[in-house]
Amino acid sequence: MKSILYLFALTAFFVLMFIYVIVTGSGLRGELGAIFEAAKSPGVKMLIADLYIGFLILGGWLFYRDGFGFKTILLISAMFTLGNIVPLLYMLWLLTRSRGDVWEMLLGRNA
Repeated sequence: MKSILYLFALTAFFVLMFIYVIVTGSGLRGELGAIFEAAKSPGVKMLIADLYIGFLILGGWLFYRDGFGFKTILLISAMFTLGNIVPLLYMLWLLTRSRGDVWEMLLGRNA
């Protein structure tokens, strides 16, 4: 039960952060320009590499848990475009479906 509350709190945080960026942002063109300018820095390159390595690890977990299928490909594609909110929502959905059993959520049919 604690894990469901934790993931729900993270989801609420992501949604509030997303709304804040939309309301206070300078538009997509301005944001992309700032991202491309910042990407010239070695630290930002390392941060982006770390982010996508994490995506690949989560993608491997999805393939292990659910197998190769349309749902897995869709989730990985959404994760690469929308970010960490996708696996967070998926894990929250899995936890509610498994009634809070973390091992069933993590291993799926392999449990």
